[in-house]
Amino acid sequence: MNLPAFASGPAGLALPYCGSAPAPAEVMTRWNLDPLLIALLFAVLAAYLAGVRGRRRSTGSLAAPPSACAQRCFVAGWAIATLALISPLCAWSVALFSARVAQHLLLMLVAAPLLMLGQASVMFDVIRRIGIRLHMGEHWNHRLRNAVDGKSAMPLIAAWLLFTLALWIWHAPGPYQRSFDSTIAYWAMHASLFGSACLLWSMLLAGGSRSKAATIAAALASGAQMGFLGALLTFAPRMLYPVHAASTAAWGLSPLEDQQLGGLLMWVPGGSMMMAAGLLALIIGLRNDDAVHESDAHRSTASRA
Repeated sequence: MNLPAFASGPAGLALPYCGSAPAPAEVMTRWNLDPLLIALLFAVLAAYLAGVRGRRRSTGSLAAPPSACAQRCFVAGWAIATLALISPLCAWSVALFSARVAQHLLLMLVAAPLLMLGQASVMFDVIRRIGIRLHMGEHWNHRLRNAVDGKSAMPLIAAWLLFTLALWIWHAPGPYQRSFDSTIAYWAMHASLFGSACLLWSMLLAGGSRSKAATIAAALASGAQMGFLGALLTFAPRMLYPVHAASTAAWGLSPLEDQQLGGLLMWVPGGSMMMAAGLLALIIGLRNDDAVHESDAHRSTASRA
């Protein structure tokens, strides 16, 4: 079980959110059973399922429910995000920088695109159905929908920039260290990395009439900047994350080797997955465009008949 985030370590220092660094023999027992986190995760799943059910029953203005395949994508993405946050990977990421990188890659490159493929916005139908309608919320929701589906490449560029800034800022030594000293900083790290990744993936998967060149460029640039950061960490001549200095030896690694392994994960599989998945998102978007065009042509033909 995860130790309380406000508990004191041996030197009287606050423990990281996921507790003290585990030894190899105990890591598989170190599940993060934070009740608030677990409640939030299941609330998200319940809201999504309620939104799907509501769309199935609706005969009004609500959009069609996600397909069975999309629903499976959402549930898979939710399960992967849940495991990344509550499994022993949480505690393992206190011991090793490479484990923290693996956690981030699971959230950004696996869970985020699966959730977006699953039409995660369905969960917000529940809020609308119980009558919580804030004018500003509706205004920004409308603007976000227009940004995702619009012709301009600027929202895609902005999403890419947010994702890039979050990745580079939180892997800088100072902010990274802060995430071990403060629970607020820990969740700011994960929320900004995961949130910006979801926003970027929603843009990449949206298709629409936006320039395909912009989508290709965003996908390639996302993988390139992630690979470049990973390469910098891999070839750095000195240790950048002293927070792991005392915990890597138990895992048969020096702090620099652990850093190099984390950089390598970000560089090769991380950068490659981002580019490959981004190009796959482009293909999906093109297919969606074709389906929309075919539907429009069919309606046009039907109306003339």
